[in-house]
Amino acid sequence: MKQKNLEMKKILQELLKFNEKYNISNKDKNINIIKEEMNKLENNEFTISIIGTMKAGKSTFINALIGKEVLPHRDTPMTTIPTKVSHKHGNKNPILKINDFNYLNNLIKELEKKSNPKKKFEKIKNQYKGNKEIFEILQYINDIFREAQLNQIDIDWQRYKQSEKLPTIEVEFFLLQGNNNVNFSLIDTPGPNENNMDQLKELSESYTNNSSAVMLIIDYTKMNGKEGEELKIQLKEAFGLIKNENVFLIVNKFDEYKKSNSQFKNEDDLKQFIIKNFLDNRKNIKNEQIFPISARDAFYANWGLNNLDKLLEMQENEILNIFIENIIGNKRTWNKIKNDISEIKEYCEDAKNESKFDNVQKLLINLFNESNDKILEVSITKAEEIFNKTKQYLDEEIKNYEKNQEQLADEIKKIKLEIKDLKKVFKQLKKNLEKEIKDKMDFLNNDIEKLQEKTIKEILKKLDKTDEENDEKIRWLNIFFNFENDIIIKKTLSDKETAEQFLENLKFQISDLVKKNIKNFDEEKITSIVNELKRNINDSEQYKKINETLEKLKDFDIKINFKNNNFLFDIENLIDVKDESSYRYVDKDDWYAPFARLFGSIFGQDDWGKRRVKEEKHVIEFTKNDLEELRKRIKKLLENHINERMKSLKDEINNILKYIEDEINRYVKNKEEVLKQKQGKSEEEIQSNIKNLKEEKEYLNKLKKRVEVIKGIK
Repeated sequence: MKQKNLEMKKILQELLKFNEKYNISNKDKNINIIKEEMNKLENNEFTISIIGTMKAGKSTFINALIGKEVLPHRDTPMTTIPTKVSHKHGNKNPILKINDFNYLNNLIKELEKKSNPKKKFEKIKNQYKGNKEIFEILQYINDIFREAQLNQIDIDWQRYKQSEKLPTIEVEFFLLQGNNNVNFSLIDTPGPNENNMDQLKELSESYTNNSSAVMLIIDYTKMNGKEGEELKIQLKEAFGLIKNENVFLIVNKFDEYKKSNSQFKNEDDLKQFIIKNFLDNRKNIKNEQIFPISARDAFYANWGLNNLDKLLEMQENEILNIFIENIIGNKRTWNKIKNDISEIKEYCEDAKNESKFDNVQKLLINLFNESNDKILEVSITKAEEIFNKTKQYLDEEIKNYEKNQEQLADEIKKIKLEIKDLKKVFKQLKKNLEKEIKDKMDFLNNDIEKLQEKTIKEILKKLDKTDEENDEKIRWLNIFFNFENDIIIKKTLSDKETAEQFLENLKFQISDLVKKNIKNFDEEKITSIVNELKRNINDSEQYKKINETLEKLKDFDIKINFKNNNFLFDIENLIDVKDESSYRYVDKDDWYAPFARLFGSIFGQDDWGKRRVKEEKHVIEFTKNDLEELRKRIKKLLENHINERMKSLKDEINNILKYIEDEINRYVKNKEEVLKQKQGKSEEEIQSNIKNLKEEKEYLNKLKKRVEVIKGIK
């Protein structure tokens, strides 16, 4: 056997090279499986993965198989990382080895830094003895991982795909007598629904793939729920890499069917339901591989039988109370029979028989006795599956290389045409957009004169309304044709400060008016142009063709930043305040003034009895020349504004074109790389590759023949 294992390990080493060299389907998984099988062959290790959903009873089932409570169980999710339980002949008292204690202590240090509020965590040792210590440290390790998750600390889950990293309990299984030189282990895996953690699901699947045998625990009470769907997936995975005969279904809590209106008449009825609904009517699955049981009753029945001589003196504790509740029934009955050993034994044996656990115990003994042969057998099964994947890959590669030169030339020609056409289409799209922007610019320039005259008309109306109290007011008749004189608007004010304030207010009013017209222009004209351009880009045949080729572009949005027009329209040297002086005569207040004015009227002297007074006036005028200057200024402002908006629009369009061009260049570059590779594959190179692959395939077939030789050796 040792020689066969050594030969099989060598074959696996060669198979590993294939999977490391080529991009075979499920490459990483294959590599992991091969390495695990090599490790099992070297260490003569047989592992049984116990798979099931959370609280399906995995830990209780393992405890019942071993005959001792070596794994803790509680109502919260318990198993975070898998725990290995290894049979150690003569080890009556369990020992827990923490093979990865250095990593765990580093995780604790990180947790102490990040926990809030600050917590102090106990360091983990490399070994613990006895049930109490083992329970406490396994619960503690699980709590550490959950705390790390809550504090968003990265955990290296991949390391626990290697079984040598797992916490390992070494204890003698009470069913397994003697020592057959096999490292025989059970692996308690996290449930796929454990805290909804994908990493735990991945670990569970990994051990399903890598184990020598699998026992899937189905919770009878949840067999039709979401957990059942999860198990269907796991079963499919397990059957893919493990021989059907090495997968066993344990229907735990089957005792519950008596307490409810069960759809099953008996055990065989249940087994047929499972084969049909969980296993897709697999013909090579036998009823003998399905075990309806009660792990809880089996464990406590065995516990009672193993402790018969201690029960009389045992103080009340948790395990005794559970034993009484599940095996005896209630404390009243217990108080009646607790001094009768034979009565207690009868209760235990009845419960054990009812639990149907004897069949599982026999299965474990058979697997242990046959484990030497099964280690090699399982390795061969998994190797053959990977051989098939490797052969399929080589066949496909040979087929790909066997394309004739004409097909290759057609493909090269197609790529060249595609690149040329793509560049041509983009060039046309760019040209169309540039022309469209130019047309829009011309269209806007035609609107400048209309907006200019509209704005001037509104300004003159504003000026005219400010002249209501002016005795020298001059009404303009038609601002677009002729005026009666050069002055269009004139306003006279007696106070200079009032005149200057009037002019300042007028400046703000005119600025607001210009700003309002520009804003309306943006909202109506510019926005309309932007929306039209956006539609034209997304609906253009060129863009659709580019998008169809690249398969990744999206509809574009064009955004123009309409900044607030915070400016004062410049009316300096356009409308100014002019100072005018005049004189007039007013009556004097002297006593003789009336007589002087009388004689003055007789003798033609109008200034007798009067005095001369100087008057200052402040005049605001708006003339024809001012109107022409106003036109120029408004036109310049509008032209600058439109140029600014169109520049922003051009920049946005250029950014879009730049993005499309970059995507095209990236696509073309990839295609040119493909083209370069294809053009480089001359007929000679193709033939050389085909020859090499066929040689690899021939070597693979020789490896398979070596496996057949191993299988044929008795």
